Amino acid sequence: MAVIGLVIAGIIVSKLIQPDTTPDAVQIQNALQTAANAADEKDAPKLMSIVSDNYSDSDGNNREELSLLLSRAMSNVGNIDVSLGPVNVTVNGDLAVSTGNIIVSTDGQRQFSQLVTVNWQKEETRRYLVIPDKTWRVIRSSYTGNMGAD
Repeated sequence: MAVIGLVIAGIIVSKLIQPDTTPDAVQIQNALQTAANAADEKDAPKLMSIVSDNYSDSDGNNREELSLLLSRAMSNVGNIDVSLGPVNVTVNGDLAVSTGNIIVSTDGQRQFSQLVTVNWQKEETRRYLVIPDKTWRVIRSSYTGNMGAD
């Protein structure tokens, strides 16, 4: 019986330490959806989990400033709904660019609809605090389109 337990434990551990084989473009699309869901839940820390320490944006914000802006914005509204249009992802090694439309509504009112370009970088991280890994993080973003309500 102990041998069976060791075999099962070995299989579980081997699955945990294997690198993610999901295609990079899909990993990025999943990260964007995670961020949209976090915004819907008004969970700024979860949303910020995809943002690099080296982040900057077209408005001159760094990661810390973005975090403050998001926290303030989320605390000042009731319900948030973030919708993502189709996302185009181009991967070049450990760098990538995604472009897609985003629509943000608060309390049922559309606040803005924009074309968002996001630059990504694959950064060193650890899974389960021990296993070396890499994950895609946002290093830069820029926005075009209608900033006001439609």
